[in-house]
Amino acid sequence: FAMRYLCFDVDGTIINSRDLVRVAYASVGVSLPDRAWGLRWQDWLVDYCGGSEEHARKIHENKTNAYEDMLLRTDVALYELPAAKLARTWLQRYGIAQVSYLTAGSDSTAWSWVYRLGIAAPLSGGLTYENRLAKLKALPVGTVYLDDNPATLKQLAQDAPDIRTIHIKGQTY
Repeated sequence: FAMRYLCFDVDGTIINSRDLVRVAYASVGVSLPDRAWGLRWQDWLVDYCGGSEEHARKIHENKTNAYEDMLLRTDVALYELPAAKLARTWLQRYGIAQVSYLTAGSDSTAWSWVYRLGIAAPLSGGLTYENRLAKLKALPVGTVYLDDNPATLKQLAQDAPDIRTIHIKGQTY
């Protein structure tokens, strides 16, 4: 087996964004439930808002604006996790065509993280599990996927046992 391509989750894998995301949601009056971490806002916030998609969309828009403002004032190096160094090393050694990112989070804020950490590469955001699975299956043979979520990795092992994964654990907490 020759590893030729690395694909990373973003939040909790290359950056420790949990506290900043919680603060951004709190700034718009939402207490981020633990079960929501790693999910797209559409998959939990609509229920949180009593089923109103319009209300949830507005809250998410306001949260994203608050989060982006926080990122502009934040030293992102303080939130970098060890896997970011791996991404940076791989990019320097093999180039941008060999690294990508998949995230359930907003692609604009995730892009801000990877760009400011100096590890910019192709990124797909707002992904459901099914979207993530399809993108991973489309990557070249030999791709290794790094994620901090054991539930996602367990499901991937069942749905696509040929995708090689690495569980990045203990970085966020």
